[in-house]
This record gives sequence, structure tokens and C-alpha cells, in this order.
Amino acid sequence: MKKYLIVWILVSSILLGSCSSVNSRKIDELEKQVTGMKKEKEDDLFKKKQECALYTKEETESIIKDINWIYSDEFEIFYSKTKNSCIKALKRDFHTFKTLRIDNILTNENIILCKSNIDNNCEKEYNQKIKELKWE
Repeated sequence: MKKYLIVWILVSSILLGSCSSVNSRKIDELEKQVTGMKKEKEDDLFKKKQECALYTKEETESIIKDINWIYSDEFEIFYSKTKNSCIKALKRDFHTFKTLRIDNILTNENIILCKSNIDNNCEKEYNQKIKELKWE
């Protein structure tokens, strides 16, 4: 009887041990897949940021001239995860008012265009939209 009990314990421990090693291998494989996916996503984000960095102030000079802005006091281009695109933010300070504009470079979508003397919430909305677009 003791022999059967010992054999049963040995067989059970072998089976349970192999199950846990199979589970352990599956967990390891899943962790590797997740790590790979994270790396791939980071690489993709880096590439998109680099693409947006190509749009320099000089390259967008024609865009600025098209809207009759010879210069801009603040000019920023960045990648937006929320829009999955490059965003151009322009802030022009005139003597009596500010003009604020945010555009999607790739789709030419105007996200915000406002003048601070007309709309007192203009600058607040502009800054809030920048934070949204940058995920800050």
C-alpha cells in the first residue's frame, strides 16, 4: 500500500510540475510578446516624432505667408497622439490683441483660430487644447 501511495505521489508531483513549467513558459512567452509590443509602439512613436521634427520653421514659411503672417512670436511643431499627426501651433502678438492658431499639418485641419481681444477665453482654450494634444 505504501508503494502505491509513493508511486501516486511521484506521478502527481511530476504531472503538477510539468503543468507549472508549461504555465511558466507561457507566462514567459506572453511577457516577451508584451515587451516586444511596447518596444514596437515606442519605436513607432519615436518615428512619428522624428517625422514631425522635419517640419521646420523654414519649411512652413509658405504656410505662414499664406495666412498673411510674416513672423510668429511663438511657433511650435509637435507630434500629437490624440490626432496621430503633426501639429503646428502659432501665437502672434500684435499691439492690441493676440492671434492664436493650431493646425493639423498633415490634414490642413484648423483646430483653433481665435483672437484674444475678441474672445477673453481664447488663450485659455488655446493652452488647454495644446495640453490635450500633447497629452500633458
